[in-house]
Amino acid sequence: MTVKYPLVVKTTSYKKGVSSDVTIDGPFVTYNYTVQLPEEQTFSNIHPLRAYDAQGRQLERYSKSPTLNSFWGKVDAVQIDRLETWGTLTVEYDVASPPKLPITQEGLRPSLEERMKAANIGGGKVTKAVAVETVSAAEPTPTSSSSSSASSSSESSADDKAVTPGEAKRKLAKMHIDTTGDMLVMKAVGGHMGTVRLLLAAGVPINSRSHGQTALIAAIRGRYRRLTPMLIDAGADVNAADDNNATPLYFAAERCAWTEIVKSLLKHGAKTTPKTRGGSTALQSAEWAKCTENAKLISGK
Repeated sequence: MTVKYPLVVKTTSYKKGVSSDVTIDGPFVTYNYTVQLPEEQTFSNIHPLRAYDAQGRQLERYSKSPTLNSFWGKVDAVQIDRLETWGTLTVEYDVASPPKLPITQEGLRPSLEERMKAANIGGGKVTKAVAVETVSAAEPTPTSSSSSSASSSSESSADDKAVTPGEAKRKLAKMHIDTTGDMLVMKAVGGHMGTVRLLLAAGVPINSRSHGQTALIAAIRGRYRRLTPMLIDAGADVNAADDNNATPLYFAAERCAWTEIVKSLLKHGAKTTPKTRGGSTALQSAEWAKCTENAKLISGK
């Protein structure tokens, strides 16, 4: 038996517009991959990300996706728990087996007296071990070179060979992968470029939505530098927004090393005027993240 529990948790507070890691936009809170939230426990109603209004009252959450939380009310600040140290308790036991029932009683439930007698038999062995594990620090924000290597583990398996729809379906069937829009977005979330290619070749619509986003938005939010341009060149709608009305350009704008992808989005017709439900634009997203080059491109100056 193994029980894992948090030993050291650090809580960080974020105000609106202060950090590029966390974006507060009306009732919506988004965060990038550098913010590593501990897994929520089913036995606790304490969430690792908590939102508060301007009066300091905690707001109730009404929806959650991989990097987007929505709350009942306008968010002014959030608190995020970062797990720093785990404690693990391992208990191993070797309990003596109860005596075998006579053949005449096989398949029957032993009497209470017999069960108690078996439970009191000695010879059992119990050992325990306690280990302390430090959580590795979040990886740094990718630069032009590091982000390519960071995503290579998922994207390097890309199958660049053109295949027919039938061949693609047969390959996906062997991999036990459904040819659905949900699957396309899910594989984009993981940066599985080869599988995304097969799903598109099998006829899955490129602008399919799942959990409020398209595959293109999922690729940008996951910082997949090869998958993103592939989807753009394959005809993904560069203006298809998520449930917060944030467009692909909005998310790409806050990645300072993604100037070429911002250029590509604009070249393929990305609009600069759409606003999120909280009223933010792609230009503001670039400015908040201090991405000067992206801001220049979006503003046209």
